[in-house]
Amino acid sequence: MDRVLVGGLDFNCSENVIGGMDDFGAVTRSYNDRPEQACRPFDEGRSGTVLSDGGALLMLESEQSIKRSCTVYGEIAGFG
Repeated sequence: MDRVLVGGLDFNCSENVIGGMDDFGAVTRSYNDRPEQACRPFDEGRSGTVLSDGGALLMLESEQSIKRSCTVYGEIAGFG
């Protein structure tokens, strides 16, 4: 294939997951008044994790199929 659109989704924010993570103390509560500072995984002052959902899409194209002006952000050099 010359072009392939690929994507993925991680959906963790359900009642069961959030409740379970909170039950064993993994969810931060220290920054409820400052939510923009809550996510700090590598900080000494971290107090737990912040749960969220995420997703991404990538357009994969063969080198020969790129006939337009675009920025190439990476190259797949191999797979297994």
